[in-house]
Parts: sequence; structure tokens; C-alpha cells
Amino acid sequence: MFYTDNSMMISLPNEIQLEIFYALHYSDATQIAKQDTLHAVSQVCRRWRHLTTSTSIFWTYIFVTETSVDMSVRFDDPLLVEETHTMLIFPWVSTLLRRSGAKPIDVIIALESDFFDPTLSEAQNLSNFSWRPGHVAILSRILATHAARLRTVEILSDVWQPIQDLGAALVGVPMPLLQVWNVTRDNAQWGHQTHFDLELDANMSAIECPCGMNPSNELNTKMYPNLRILTLQGVPQNWNQLIPRNLVELDLEYLPLNRRPNQEELRALLLGSQFSLQSLTLWAAAPLRGDHVKVTLPNLKTLSVGFSFLHAAINLTTYLEVPKLSSLEIYDMTHQNSSNFDDEHSVMTTMWLLEDFYLHMIDHWPLQELTQLTFRSPSFPTSDYDDLEDAFAEHREDDSLLPILLNFLLHCSSVKKVHFIDADIASLRALVTVSPVNHQGFPGHTLACSSLDLLHIETSSAQFVSLDEFSRHNESCPSVAPRAVDTILLDVLPGYEYKLRSFLSTYNLTRQVLNKRMGIIL
Repeated sequence: MFYTDNSMMISLPNEIQLEIFYALHYSDATQIAKQDTLHAVSQVCRRWRHLTTSTSIFWTYIFVTETSVDMSVRFDDPLLVEETHTMLIFPWVSTLLRRSGAKPIDVIIALESDFFDPTLSEAQNLSNFSWRPGHVAILSRILATHAARLRTVEILSDVWQPIQDLGAALVGVPMPLLQVWNVTRDNAQWGHQTHFDLELDANMSAIECPCGMNPSNELNTKMYPNLRILTLQGVPQNWNQLIPRNLVELDLEYLPLNRRPNQEELRALLLGSQFSLQSLTLWAAAPLRGDHVKVTLPNLKTLSVGFSFLHAAINLTTYLEVPKLSSLEIYDMTHQNSSNFDDEHSVMTTMWLLEDFYLHMIDHWPLQELTQLTFRSPSFPTSDYDDLEDAFAEHREDDSLLPILLNFLLHCSSVKKVHFIDADIASLRALVTVSPVNHQGFPGHTLACSSLDLLHIETSSAQFVSLDEFSRHNESCPSVAPRAVDTILLDVLPGYEYKLRSFLSTYNLTRQVLNKRMGIIL
């Protein structure tokens, strides 16, 4: 709380008060929370208002939502709206742009709506969108006017048309300070649906070459010399026209199935950042077919692969070389694609391809160099572990093939951190099942990821039944070996952390077990 009467802070010199406001600005709070607090500070007294509003760096975060428009302000043609009228239509946005002066700005446009229904068409959802097309056109002009100051641009919208219209005024406009470009229309279903209701020429044209030009390093230097992070989720593009080069992070997620980049287009995109790229995410975004011409990313450290069509993921492993990979995330999206489970033949094919995918990773990627592994929604047969557990309990060798996940994890000999998100029973059993004596070249009685320091288990309510079944299995299974790790971080339902801790660790050897959701240390 701030006091204006006889307050010690009010009596401080301006320089010290300003240092206090700077400390607030650089605190760990969210950008929007810090700016809201500074806005409240500016309302306390005339002196504080002058100190805060005249400090440009406090106002460089421009957060735009559906409520940022004053719907009472009327206009006819958005192209004819003058700047003074624009300030009335977007009052707080205009205030922030004025206060930020010439500083670089971070613009976040979040047009996600509570009325969005993924079962409805684009046109139906657009009819529920509160803004008129003119509002989007005016905001697009504002972005273009301040393009030279843009450092971060994030556009999040449930419907496509505002995304496309927001980019219209930025086509061919240099953004010399731009570091982050993030456009998100997030819906997992777009990544494996054959049809979608957007026009075939729909695209975010702002970061593409104008007609008649070819992308090149020279064009990138002219347009976006500092762009390092590119995120496109659910966004159709003309992939062979993208300008960005020398990226550090590239994130492609849930691209409409018939608008994914083909193998040549993805290769060109990767080669444009071949030596700079350190992080790559491809969730339902890899080409369905590949020609296996290898692409080497010599400095890539983090890779996240999500697949609903397994042959696309297999193709990726055969032509992508990642010699310095240290962090790998695997997102099993096959259950989001109903065609994988249409009949018994489809189920068998899916399971065979899943095993083939993991074998390809074993053969082609440096698993022994990994230090971090993440599994999202893994799904494996549970019966694969019964014979191994019996063999361990009876101290005998077992000639059967190792379950594919256990085989995979045994190859990940240097992994320190494993993160399971909505793990199934079989995935957890892979961590606590001991390999038989000298099985398939692995030393006998070996636990997967034997050097593990941190095990993070995160589960939703939908997966609680699976984890509870795993608990009951281990209560009656003395062959399961204890897992000793420094820390187990649980993000599970309250009350369940005690059970899970007892099956994945020993109390004396585990330094800390924390339930993240409840903040309980065991």
C-alpha cells in the first residue's frame, strides 16, 4: 500500500524513489502485473505520476485483448481513420505507445475468446468475435507505424481471419529490432485433419517475401537481422517464401495437414538456420514423406517431436542429424488421430510403427549424449514387462526382446532428468524394471537411466486411473527394484504422491520428494 501523507517514501529524493520503481519493473512478477502496479502507482500523486509516466522503459509492454477496443467509438472506413481518432478506438494501447517513447516494444495480442467452439466452422466462430474487421485493420496500421520499434510480436487468436489481417500491413516492412515472432492458433486437431475450412491461399504474409522476390540472407539482413525465435502454431504459410534466417529457436506446431511444409521446404527452412539453430519443435508439423537427403544441425541441443502420423516421425529420424543433442522430448499424439485405431489392423500397424520409430532413434540419434528426456502421453503395452519381472525374481536369463521403451531408456545412459507428462503404466514400469543378466548387450541387473538425478511426474485427472493401477501392481510385485534419485518432483492429484514415492524410490536414499501441485515435501 502507498501512503501520500507523511510517508517516509514520499519524502525521499526523486532519484531514490525512481530506483524503487525500477526495482519493481525488474522484479520477477509478470510483465502485465508489473505494468498494472506501476499504473496504480502513477495514480497516487502528481509527483509519482510524473516520475513513472516520464520513464519510457516502464511502458514498453503492449498487451492487447478483445477489451482493448472502445466499442462506442464509431468509424466507417478504417483506412480513413485519423491518428487522433485511432487514439480513441485503442485508448490504453495509444497511451502506452506514447509513454514508451522511442524504446523497443513488446506487443502481445491475445484474442482468445470464451465463446470459441472448435466444433464450429471458422465463419461461425468469426461471427462470435467481438471486433469488427475494421478494428483489426486499424491495429495492423498501428503495428506498421511502430514497426521499427518492435522487439517481440506475439499474436494469439482462436480464429484465423484476425491473424491474417494483422499481418497485412507488415508485408515488406522492415523490423530491424525484432527478436521474437510468435503466431499461435492453437488446436491439436489441425495437425492431423485432412480438411480444414480456411481458404487455400490463407497465410500469415508478414514474414514472407513480397511477390517476385526470393528469400535470401541479404533479404533477411534487410528485414529482420535480429530475429532469433520463430513460433508458428496452427498457422498456414507459403513455406518456400519465408524470409527468416539465422534462427536460434524454431517452433512449428499443429500445422494444418494439407498445409505442412514438404521435405524440400522444411529442409530449406532448417538450412537457413543450420549453424545457429539450438532448439527445434515439430509437433504434427513434419512432412508426411521424405527423400532421406540428410540435414545436419550441428549445434542443435533441444529437439521436441510430436507425431500423429508415425511414418512422418520415422522419416524425420532418418534424414535429421543432430550430433550435439542433449534434450529430447517425444510427444505421442497417435491417440488424437482416430485413423490409427479404426480397426485391429490399424492398431497393430500403429504399434509396429511406434516400435520402428524408437528403433530409428536408437540407430540414428546420439541417445548416449542426452541429459534430459521428456515423454508426453506415452502409450506402450503393459504385458511386455511381466516376463522380465519374473526372470528377475527367479534370477534367470530371459531371451525375449526387451520392451521398446526399456531398450530406448537403457541407451540413454547419461540422462539426469526425466519428465513424464500423463504417463501410462508401461512407461513407469520401464523405470523400475531391471534388465535380465547380460540381456542384449546390456550389463545384467541394470536399471534404465541409472544416473538419474531428477524424476518429474506430471499427471492430469484423466490419467489418475492408470497411475492408480500401477500402484496396485507394485504393491503385490516384490521384483520391482527401488529407484534412488536425488529428487522426485510430482505434479499429481493431492494424496497420491505418497503412494508413488514409495514405488519409485526408497525413503532413505531419496533426498527430496515434492508434490508441485500442493507444495508438499516428503
